[in-house]
Amino acid sequence: MSLRQDLLEFAYPIQPIYKWRFGFLLLLPEENNYFQLFYSKPFTRPLWNSLYIAAFIICIIFFLLQLWEKRVVGKVQENGITYEMLVVMGSYCQHIPPLHSALSSRRTAYFVFLIFSYVIYSFYTSNLLSHLVNDRKIVTDITTLSTNDFDFVIIDHAKFILEYYHPLPKGSLSALIKKLIGLESVTILDGLRKVKEGNCALLSDYITLNPYIRMAFNSDELCDLIQVDLFTDITKYFFTSKNFTYKEQIKIGIQRINEVGILRRLLNENLAPVPNCHPTKHFQTKIIQIFVPLTTLLCAYGLSLLILLGECYYFKRYRLFPYTD
Repeated sequence: MSLRQDLLEFAYPIQPIYKWRFGFLLLLPEENNYFQLFYSKPFTRPLWNSLYIAAFIICIIFFLLQLWEKRVVGKVQENGITYEMLVVMGSYCQHIPPLHSALSSRRTAYFVFLIFSYVIYSFYTSNLLSHLVNDRKIVTDITTLSTNDFDFVIIDHAKFILEYYHPLPKGSLSALIKKLIGLESVTILDGLRKVKEGNCALLSDYITLNPYIRMAFNSDELCDLIQVDLFTDITKYFFTSKNFTYKEQIKIGIQRINEVGILRRLLNENLAPVPNCHPTKHFQTKIIQIFVPLTTLLCAYGLSLLILLGECYYFKRYRLFPYTD
């Protein structure tokens, strides 16, 4: 005799667990400012500060080597600390200006720093691409949920069932059940309010929450809700494990749920219409998202203009080579 779903529901009630779900409900809205300041994400703040300090020290070292070469050789093509600053910044960005050095010590210093800046640039670009491609906020299972900084709460009746109706005695509770019992218990409305406020995961069965979710969230917020099953991979044990420990308890529990009609209600296809959610959203870059680099660029051009005006005044007054009017 072939196994059919209707027979499995009543004779061997394991099949309905594929549709009955118990887990965490959380709200992860799409943030429009996700790409803001994306260029600073690859490195932490201490690392950025270390690179700034290293650039300052290396500029001084290059300038001292430039003075030493000028003293030994007599003249150098590039003179001044501003050119060494340009070399350092260009090396960080992999756009290096021409380098002219006569002494081996200065060439060695340039070569070592260019290798160092290339390694830093490689780490920066690889981490930048990984931050743009991978969204660390995506939660798909219990493992990724546990690694995020969410507050966990449980529906009061679900905690009551875990405390008073769990088949195992108190002393032999598993580590998972102990953690679930230790969660803060809330009512359904308070739990949904915490979820709506953000950074909170509510533990309950989804059948109980469905009517209240429709009243508590609008269509856009419904699309941002994420459900993480508590027993994500439990179904694989029905096929791979011949000695599944709690098989009889699962059969008895599902049979009781089936008797009170919860599974029939779950298997009913005439549910409320699912909101029309788009899998991806189109984001348009706004001026505020590039405000910092754009401001830095404008300030740099403004400073360059002031320096140009100062040079024009200076060379026009003293008529020095190589200024030409």
